[in-house]
This record gives sequence, C-alpha cells and structure tokens, in this order.
Amino acid sequence: MQRFQQPWRWCCLLVLAGFALGLAGCASPHYAAQLFLSAPNQQQTFLPDKYVNRMYLGIFQTNHPGRSLTVPVGPPIAQLSLQILPPADYHVQFLTRVETNRAGKKNFVMTMQTETNQLVPVALPVKGIIVLLHGYITQKEAMLPWALELSQAGWQVVMVDIRAHGHSTGEHFYAGKVEAVDLIQVLDYLQYHQLCGTNIGVLGYSFGADLALYWAARDPRVKSVVSIAAYNHPEAAVPRFAKEMHIPISEPVINQALVLVADQLGIPWSVLSAEAAVPKITAPILFIGATGDTISPPADLVALKKAAAPGCRALMVDGLKHEMIGYDFAHLAQPVRQWFEQTLTVAAP
Repeated sequence: MQRFQQPWRWCCLLVLAGFALGLAGCASPHYAAQLFLSAPNQQQTFLPDKYVNRMYLGIFQTNHPGRSLTVPVGPPIAQLSLQILPPADYHVQFLTRVETNRAGKKNFVMTMQTETNQLVPVALPVKGIIVLLHGYITQKEAMLPWALELSQAGWQVVMVDIRAHGHSTGEHFYAGKVEAVDLIQVLDYLQYHQLCGTNIGVLGYSFGADLALYWAARDPRVKSVVSIAAYNHPEAAVPRFAKEMHIPISEPVINQALVLVADQLGIPWSVLSAEAAVPKITAPILFIGATGDTISPPADLVALKKAAAPGCRALMVDGLKHEMIGYDFAHLAQPVRQWFEQTLTVAAP
C-alpha cells in the first residue's frame, strides 16, 4: 500500500482565499453585488488543468477511466462540464484524521491509500447513479474523494461543474434559481442518451447541498438526497462566510449588497432558503452538519430536519469547521454509503 497526502481541501481553501481577496476590495455594495453575481470561473478562481491532471494521475496512475460530457442547458444558455465515473474497484481508500500540533492547533488531514501492485480497475454491477454537487466557487474535482468512495460501492457517479464554475460556461451565478433548472436538464440529457436509469440520488456539499435540495424539490426523479453543510438562509450565510474568512468588509455593506443581489435575481431570499425547499421534497434526505461549522451552524440543520418529511435523518459531527466536514470520511463514509443502499436500492426498478 502506498500512502500520501492529497490536497483537495487545501486546493479548495486556496480558491476561497482568492475570492476573499477580491471581495476585500469591494468599496461599495454595488461592487460587492456585481462580484457575487459574476461567474466565478471568469474570476480565475478555478484550479488550472495541470493541478487537476496531477490529481487524476496520482489516483489512477494512467488516464482517467471515466467519461467527459458537455451538456447544453438554459436559458440563459450555458454548457455544463460533467465527468462520469463508472462503478469499479479502483484500489483506493481515503482516510481522514484530526491532528493537534505542538501549539495546540488542530489540523484536518486527508490521506489516500492505493494498491500499487494492482492498478487495473475491477468493474462492478451498476446499482444506480449519484450526482455530486460541489460548493460555491469551487469545481467538480473537489468532489473526487466522494466520487471514488461511492463508485467503489457500486454507484455510477456524475460530477458536475455547476454553471459558471470550473469548465462549465455561463456569464452569471444565480444562487440556485437557474442552477436547479440546469440539473433537471442534465438529468433529461442523461436519460435521453440512456446514460442512467431511474435510480437516482444526489450528494451536495455547502452550496451544492442547497442546490441538491432546490433540485430535489422540483424533480421527483431524485430518489435520495445527502445534504452536507447546507445553509438554511443564504443571506445569513454570506456574512458568516466573510467573518470566517476574515474579509475586511463591514456587515452593513454585505447586507446592502445582498439586497441588490435579490433585486437583480428577481427573487426574494426567502424563496431560496433551504427551509422553503425541504417540505416540497418527497425523497428521503440525510442532513449532515458539524458543531464547529459557523457558516452552516447546527441551528440550520435542526431547522431543516424539522421541516423535512418523516423518514429523513440528521447526523451531527463534533467539532469540525465548514471547510472540513465535507471530507470527514472517518465519520461520514459509512453512513453515506448505508444511506444510499437503504434509500436507493429499494427504489430500483
């Protein structure tokens, strides 16, 4: 077994830090609103191909075994970049732990073990399809650990670059208003081209978790949802994010900018709350949160669980922050696998 540390979380933090520096230069609410609605990948906040390819090579030691797709969506017109990873044993295992250094600071560490003497994937029967949704201003490769975890459990995995993120096109970010419709069209495309059946689940992290809820509320074809670190009210999460990232911009300016954003989107923030979407979802939902998350605090998870239908569950992990909880495989890998086994296998035709 070969063991080495993987940089997914740190890559995500670098992306977030780049965005934070841009936001720090906001001199007015109007500029802050413009930045919020502009395409993240046009701000050069996505990972360059050389880093992405290095991650793929570090895992597979050869070309990526999956399939790349570009799916047209809209209006507004955009092209979404997808990666489909077939179910197989890729001889990979992810391990996570929290270490405390001499100064008493806790660091989250993810490592990956590979079988160097057996690199050829062993195909597995397809149980169904799970769509993975990344967070705001990151990209689909941030979900690679989950893609491998679930594909090795027998699921065909689809990683999606959300509109205006990663290698997808799109001029603007719509905070979920348009992105949820994009996902309905993605599923239309996959089913039309016979790339998936009716046994469909979704796992989202951070904004991706909210987007998973928005999508499932509009599309009954989604049979199971895992929501990791969803925030209930976006307009409350943005100031928390600014505080967590130590962005030198006042809360009044942020709040004024959010009023302008809602006006430009033509939709009140209350409609984009996760709590408004959850009662419309017929699929079972597993809500996951962390006690140390200040962006999506425990109170948000409690509110979402209360709004959900019977049969939904909540899992709270002790201590971890927002940027860590999505990769805590030590506590999440088994419950997530079991959740999809219980909720999707039953729904299989």
